[in-house]
Amino acid sequence: GIRDALCELWSRLIGGAAWSKRAELRRTWEAGLRELLHAAEPGSSSQLILARAFAASVVSDDAAAEVSALLDGSTSVDGLEIDTDLRWVLVTGLAKAGAADDAVIGAELERDPTISGRENAAAARASRPDADAKAARLSQPVVTVVGDVVDLRDQLSWFETKPLFGWRVLVPRTKEQAGSLSS
Repeated sequence: GIRDALCELWSRLIGGAAWSKRAELRRTWEAGLRELLHAAEPGSSSQLILARAFAASVVSDDAAAEVSALLDGSTSVDGLEIDTDLRWVLVTGLAKAGAADDAVIGAELERDPTISGRENAAAARASRPDADAKAARLSQPVVTVVGDVVDLRDQLSWFETKPLFGWRVLVPRTKEQAGSLSS
């Protein structure tokens, strides 16, 4: 689909580009995604994929301002629903670009105080470009995933999709029966 095509294209472009050309390439990529987002069919899955890709590619002040405006509702893209998941993509994109501080991330966490919200807030904080922000938010044990594979987080989050994830379950039993359920 379009998401796979974008990932493949980006990998080929950035992988084959000289270091001196990467900043220019990122700006061109961002501008292209913005254009495609606004040209996409309103309400389509392609529009959502392009919105997510655009938010993740923010490098310019103009793009950061547009993503911030989408987040705060002061602008919109016809047909694009800004749900909780997309809000976190917007926040993380802004954080990655250095355009969202801890106050922005914390405000979004207040809107979404779920386990997923806490995970997204941690990811957004760790995405910030300054080393102090990363160090302040990470404590042991930590698993760090680096590179484009991070974009697969939603597809690989098998544990979080288990039916009872996040629930505390009480199984009433006598002390003698509880041996096999507790240590």
